[in-house]
Amino acid sequence: MSDSLYLNQDPEAVAKIKKLIESNETANILLALELMWHGGFPITLITHVYALLVFHEDFEVYYQASRLLKARIPEDRLQALKQKEEVLGTIEENKEAAASAFLAATEAEPELNTPSLANLMMIMHRSGFAYCLEHKLWPNQVILDILYAEEMLCFDGFGLQSLPSEIGLFDQTTELSFNHNPLTEVPEAISKLTRLKYIAFNNTPLSKQAIQNLEKWVPLAMANHYIGIAYATEDSQDYKQAFEYAQKAHQLDPVNIQYLKHMAEYSILAGFVQEGIQYLDQVLAHTPQDLSLYIHFAELLSDVKQYQYIYEIAHRGLHQVQRTSSSTQITHLHIYKGYAMHYQQDYQAAQNAYDQALQLSPHSEAAWFNKACSYAQTNDKTAMLHCLGKAIELLAKNRELAIREKDFKTYWEDEDFLALVGRAE
Repeated sequence: MSDSLYLNQDPEAVAKIKKLIESNETANILLALELMWHGGFPITLITHVYALLVFHEDFEVYYQASRLLKARIPEDRLQALKQKEEVLGTIEENKEAAASAFLAATEAEPELNTPSLANLMMIMHRSGFAYCLEHKLWPNQVILDILYAEEMLCFDGFGLQSLPSEIGLFDQTTELSFNHNPLTEVPEAISKLTRLKYIAFNNTPLSKQAIQNLEKWVPLAMANHYIGIAYATEDSQDYKQAFEYAQKAHQLDPVNIQYLKHMAEYSILAGFVQEGIQYLDQVLAHTPQDLSLYIHFAELLSDVKQYQYIYEIAHRGLHQVQRTSSSTQITHLHIYKGYAMHYQQDYQAAQNAYDQALQLSPHSEAAWFNKACSYAQTNDKTAMLHCLGKAIELLAKNRELAIREKDFKTYWEDEDFLALVGRAE
């Protein structure tokens, strides 16, 4: 370190050094450290350099900061300060709790200024916000200015009894999250977040009134919240509950047709097929020429074996075909129509539907496979083997499917069938 210790007598220069470090720009930080190496290391800069040692990810910054601290602080004191960093790893599941514990542990260290360290922690480590709010180190708006990023305010795990009303000043916020907080009420300032799309408050015991207020103040975000809960119930297959949450979402955001679509899906999966079809009718009234919807619901109805409804949906979809419609989608609709007729034992109608599919898509392995299934049911072995052979030629996996497909049950011991699927003795 140079003998020219001008920084010890130049408060303005020290302030500029702090600004360079607080910019969190690597080039600025390295410049600040170089100036300190040649211009002195006053005690008022120890906190800033220590913050670099703990929070900054650049190796060169770490090396230069460590070099300066070793030249400025006795080894035993430096090691004592470094040990404080271990606190950050003790509460891995809650970053803010760990940050608060770390900052609290630095309060008794004479070399460090904890408020300054907290500020640097917010800037460099994106944590320490809860500590700053709790101890009122700066006005809430100043803290939130640093917290706010990418149109989001996140208070997860802050341990807040109430949200700061200053959130209303950040009216461009599209995402607000305050999971894992003991608060029960929410400030009316949330109503100013007119662009809010997402809100999250898991493990936060909001009162019934608070929930109602959120539904009134930010209905679109709450609709998104409810549909998220609906999605989460799918794993447990509680489709009735999923429907109820999708219905809540639709009531809050009736313009969003996706919520109505989900209501139709969950109704069908819960066994209320007629009600589901009624909701689907409302969806199709908005987008009658979207063939993907007809295909999607035909597939969904096949899962619950509602063959007459599959036929009706596929038939309706085919009536919406335009010159610009996708041949692949039209093919799928013909296949579903044939599939529905097959399971209603109208095998000739099924064959006609599959033939129409093959006129559009001669290489549709599904159409060939399904034709083989229908021929198997009418005991036309020659036609069955021909169609199944085409299906296997187009997709080898159809060998295994044929062995398990019950439509071919009467042929499972047939030599020609076994030779075709590769199971001949």
